[in-house]
Amino acid sequence: MSKNQAAGINGLVEYKQLDWGDLIYATKEYLQAIGLGLGLAFPGEPGGPKRTLRTRDPRGHSVEIEECLYIDGCPYFARITFLNWPQHPRDDRQQFEAYRGVMCSHSISWFDEYIGPEDALVAAGLVREDQLPGKPGMRKVRVTILPDGSPLGGPPTANPPPAARAPGARWIERAGRSRYRVCVRVPEDEEARRRAAQDTAEEKWRYAVLSMNRPAKLMPASQLPPATTTAQPAQQYRPLFGDAPTAPGEKEEYRKNVFESLKELVDFQQTSAY
Repeated sequence: MSKNQAAGINGLVEYKQLDWGDLIYATKEYLQAIGLGLGLAFPGEPGGPKRTLRTRDPRGHSVEIEECLYIDGCPYFARITFLNWPQHPRDDRQQFEAYRGVMCSHSISWFDEYIGPEDALVAAGLVREDQLPGKPGMRKVRVTILPDGSPLGGPPTANPPPAARAPGARWIERAGRSRYRVCVRVPEDEEARRRAAQDTAEEKWRYAVLSMNRPAKLMPASQLPPATTTAQPAQQYRPLFGDAPTAPGEKEEYRKNVFESLKELVDFQQTSAY
């Protein structure tokens, strides 16, 4: 079964309306039919971006389109983030300089993240120079350091021991050409405090989102309901007592008929003019 066949006749796999925005799984043809990425090369195509196509939808909202590698029959997925939408608490990651040349973020509930160059991280005591990824005896991509300071050994595919997730454990990975990321596991009581604060912030965020007017789903033009206009018939205006005659002999008869008709409509005895 090809990807387009599995996606259905119209190319749509799934359209999710989530709290933070829209998530659409579909073919390129369907995404372009609803106005996403028109005239642009998609990720994986010649001339397209390597991973993410960033654009806007017809309403001006931010769109990120990526290849969908984990759902059979779905070539792409698109994330639409609405304008003027409340920022999710998890996206509000405040950074500060914890040590000279080292930026820290601890909004994640169960670890603190430090990013900086090798010399700054070593000077801060966050890692030893011989523990960095790619150093002799260290793994190339990610190095895990246990709370006692010893590196985690064994094959990379092996399940890590409980000590690798204990407070004080850390893992190191590259964050660029000459920068590294060091994540340090926090104590359990601090993790519980952060999780409680995060739950409260998310509840407030969800309440704010639900109180807003959500943009309508995007639809291909072929699926939009046709515009209906009801033509108003031209109004016909006719004289109240019929057309007045033009022949001299018929005018007197016409006046009598008009007078008799008026007598039925108007009580002349109650009218001061008569």
